[in-house]
Amino acid sequence: MQTVLENNDEIKSVQANINEIKGKIAELERAYSYYFAAGIDYLNDQTGQELYLINIDKFKNTSYSLALNKQFKTGTKLSFGAARSIWEFDGSRELQNIKYNENRLYPFLSLEQSLLKNLGHGAMEAGIAKTRAPAKSALYLLEYKKQGLLFNAKMVYWKMSYFQTIIDFKKASLNRMKNILEWNEQRYKKNLIDELELLESQASVKMKELNLRMANEDMDKTKREFSLILNASDKNVEYELEKIEDQIKIFSLKPRLEKKTSRFDVLAAMENVKSVSYDQISFSKGSGADIVFSGALSFSKINRDIEGFVSNSDISNKDAPTYRIGLKYILPLDFNLRKKVHDGYEAAKSY
Repeated sequence: MQTVLENNDEIKSVQANINEIKGKIAELERAYSYYFAAGIDYLNDQTGQELYLINIDKFKNTSYSLALNKQFKTGTKLSFGAARSIWEFDGSRELQNIKYNENRLYPFLSLEQSLLKNLGHGAMEAGIAKTRAPAKSALYLLEYKKQGLLFNAKMVYWKMSYFQTIIDFKKASLNRMKNILEWNEQRYKKNLIDELELLESQASVKMKELNLRMANEDMDKTKREFSLILNASDKNVEYELEKIEDQIKIFSLKPRLEKKTSRFDVLAAMENVKSVSYDQISFSKGSGADIVFSGALSFSKINRDIEGFVSNSDISNKDAPTYRIGLKYILPLDFNLRKKVHDGYEAAKSY
């Protein structure tokens, strides 16, 4: 059937759609992929700022950052990387000769976790799953269609093999009948049989010739049908066929058929059912209140350089960790709309 897969336009079209949907399903999993982020920022502020009780006339800042981010099915957002910040302060209004440079390098790790919406099998996982389910349903239906097209091609192929077997049998039968006719003609000349028996032999030959011609016509019709499946321009091409009796022998060695998987149309229907279930989970968890926990840890390495300052004993280089934790409560206020959507899902259950 590889020839059918390579030459049938309808199957190739179905296969292209299958590959496209497989790509879309794989794209949904990108939500859980690692993401690399890099950035650079430059700031030049001449509005004036206060630093350590000294009015700075202008300052500049250049920041670089590299981070690797990951979103998990549990709703956990994880980010780890490093950042560098370079500050340059110059030109105090009171002390024009002060120059201050600061270089900060800090690797960091940050975490954010939804405690109500996404913890466990939450809204995010259900949202991706409800998008995946219709796509998989469409994929299974296309596989079912492809399976049907291949099955039809196999039926036509084995029909050709069957007709070829019939033709071979009828040719052999016709040759035997012709030999019998020649023998009866010799016997009739010697008056060993009457004319009726000779006529019966002649009629049998004519009948077998007719049957052979009908079998050839059926074979030609089936060949044209198979050529259309292969999009072959020559409708009378000869095909090298496997013998159907060989397949019968193979099937006779298998005492019973075994079920290996469910039918694709059944799998498609099951995915549609899953989609409705995921819809409800996505709504029930995604539309309600949420508590978000966030935390971050960084290890700062600070190098400072000050020129023109009387004493810099309180401004030194430091290596110190920084911690941050927080909780955030989020409550949607569309109560009436949420109730209508909820009632719709509940009503759907009754059908």
